[in-house]
Amino acid sequence: MKLKNISFLIVVILVAVGCFRPPEFPDEPEIAFNNIVFVPGEGEFEGSLILSVDFQDGDGDVGLSGADDNFPYHPFDIIIDSNDDTVFFRDGIREFDGKDRQAVPPFTRLSPDGTRTPFSETDDRTGFFTCVEYQFLIADVTEFVNVNGVLQERTRSLVIDTFRTVANENHNNFYVQFKRKVNGQFIDFDTKTVGSSTLCGEDFDGRFPIFDQRNFEDGNAIAGTIDYDMFSLGSRLIFRNDTFRIDVRIRDRALNGSNEISTPEFTLESITRE
Repeated sequence: MKLKNISFLIVVILVAVGCFRPPEFPDEPEIAFNNIVFVPGEGEFEGSLILSVDFQDGDGDVGLSGADDNFPYHPFDIIIDSNDDTVFFRDGIREFDGKDRQAVPPFTRLSPDGTRTPFSETDDRTGFFTCVEYQFLIADVTEFVNVNGVLQERTRSLVIDTFRTVANENHNNFYVQFKRKVNGQFIDFDTKTVGSSTLCGEDFDGRFPIFDQRNFEDGNAIAGTIDYDMFSLGSRLIFRNDTFRIDVRIRDRALNGSNEISTPEFTLESITRE
């Protein structure tokens, strides 16, 4: 199964707590804007938009590791039909199981813990593939290849179908909403739709890691600065000379949400650091 790739890095600068009484913060994380810069890359259009955010958290339960993919941090929920069958992108015969199966509404959202939530009373699929609605079903296939007259066994992975899913917001803990200024008003700007009719553009929501494992296990208060590096091969094409701001929020491991903050308005040129 191929999951979504995140095209950015995360660097953390931690304000360490020394041998004194730790500060007292609320258990819910709190953030404040620190800085934003754009660092051009080697390519003509690529570069990194680095957003720095100050944070604090009273019980230190912030950060997700790459191994945190189980409930409630799983990547997505699956969509099943009224027969409890997975809803696939295409109907009819599927070569991997040989069954002729049609999706029968109503559809239900199924989480890994077994929770079921009504999703759709009708089959609302448009017939168009979008990355935000489907995941790939991949199987390993063994085949024999003629190499200089000798048959050699080879195994490769093939995409055999795609199944309907809904992204789990709790899979990430750092959320950015780009806003573009149009006629004096800031409106949502979805980077997933830029240059993509299948919503397969770049998604800049992601994760920052656990900063200090011992501090995390002890449940101590923590504060610091997150330098969030959003790298894109097409930054200059996406943002051009338009004016933007970014709305930001984070979430801790207990799924407590922080306050939402906004960057000052900017253009890439105004924040470029050579």
